[in-house]
Amino acid sequence: MNTAILIVDFQKDFFDPTGIFGKKYIKPNKLVNNLKYLLKKSRGKNIPIIWIKSVYGETSGKKYLEKPKGEKYKDIPLNNDYLSGTHSGKRKCCLRDNHLSQLYDINMKEEEDFLFEKKWYSAFTDTKLNDKLKELNISKLIITGVTANVCVQATATDAFFHGYDIYIAKNCIDATTDKKLAEAIVNLSFFSEITNFPLSNNSYGEGDSYILYDILPDSLANDCFDKLKDEVSWENMYHNHKAAKRLVAIQGEKLETQPIYRFPSDNMMQMKYWTDTTYKIKEYLINFFGQNINHAKIQYYRDGSDSITKHSDKTLDIKMNTNIFNISFGTNRTFYLKHKKDKTEIKIVMPHNSIFVLGWKTNLLWYHYVNKEDTKLPRISIQFRNIATYLRQDGKVFGQGGQCKTEEELEECQYYNLDEGQKVQLIKAFSKENSLDFNWNREYGNGFNVLSLKN
Repeated sequence: MNTAILIVDFQKDFFDPTGIFGKKYIKPNKLVNNLKYLLKKSRGKNIPIIWIKSVYGETSGKKYLEKPKGEKYKDIPLNNDYLSGTHSGKRKCCLRDNHLSQLYDINMKEEEDFLFEKKWYSAFTDTKLNDKLKELNISKLIITGVTANVCVQATATDAFFHGYDIYIAKNCIDATTDKKLAEAIVNLSFFSEITNFPLSNNSYGEGDSYILYDILPDSLANDCFDKLKDEVSWENMYHNHKAAKRLVAIQGEKLETQPIYRFPSDNMMQMKYWTDTTYKIKEYLINFFGQNINHAKIQYYRDGSDSITKHSDKTLDIKMNTNIFNISFGTNRTFYLKHKKDKTEIKIVMPHNSIFVLGWKTNLLWYHYVNKEDTKLPRISIQFRNIATYLRQDGKVFGQGGQCKTEEELEECQYYNLDEGQKVQLIKAFSKENSLDFNWNREYGNGFNVLSLKN
């Protein structure tokens, strides 16, 4: 099956506060990074890239597509009156020769890619797009762009009625509001497959984990390593009275009740408030992935002799079913996954400014680790997490990983258990999470109040 990628209206008018949407303009960073990655992978597979550029103000009225015969089309409505039209509002949009009609911050390869101008919401109306797709023998379209509820939906609907199999790259479309985006996805799902990023052959483990390259913009990424090295207060971390083979720091939201992440360490390391660079990275990733982040474990691999042994991240305090984001700066290091049962090993090279998204199920069934390597060069990695357990200023714990699941429950608690038996049980539970025979509710469900594992 031959595939092409359609990029609809990736123009400055939609991504600029001086454009058609004004203060409601679409924030471009997430889409730009996702689309850049998609294009990078697609060009390596010789998948045709087709850009659709709107030029409005040169026509008016409505143009309707004739519905084809066939059972698959019977229950799917054609574009309505609005989507069969063109932009005709008082605010001008995508005018020819206006700088806001230009493509936004992504380099189109003129010698390889195709470009079609459209004057209607649908890219198939009064264009030669369908002819070109037939010429290229395309049967499958991956559709990206903006806005999801207008031009993307109008184009995808017409594409379906022209006989193409439609895939909507969910992380490569957007609208002016979350509500409009959600409504568009519902409408598109009747005849399209809505696919989550990453697309194609970029998933690892249980299919919920993947790597992205050049995740941060250059303005943030270029001197990230040096800034982190200087800003972060590095410490030795000890486990069983032995120093780990790397330096470590903990940062996060420093509130009256702060998030805590417990893992095998003799003492719980003191969490400090975000330094400037870590905060900027955290904010960018929240916007990019749409997941809350309130905690970071930062690790400094001084050279190739520093490493981390195989393990699963301890999920006692990590919010259930959330992702763990591992971003890397500095020299290349190889990140390993190893299946706990069949011992399948996957090697993933992580260059500077790459991020590995570790899914919940992969963390459950696979180990991950970083072996020693023959390099004198350093690397800094940050594991960003969404933590659901909290520590109060009085030293008491509540939340997902505590015995009291809410602060209200903690206030009413008559016996706050801190006996030595809890420490032994937690060490055993942490060890159990490194095995296949792990059940979260059985091992962690009752919660733990202890903070230190030191004997």
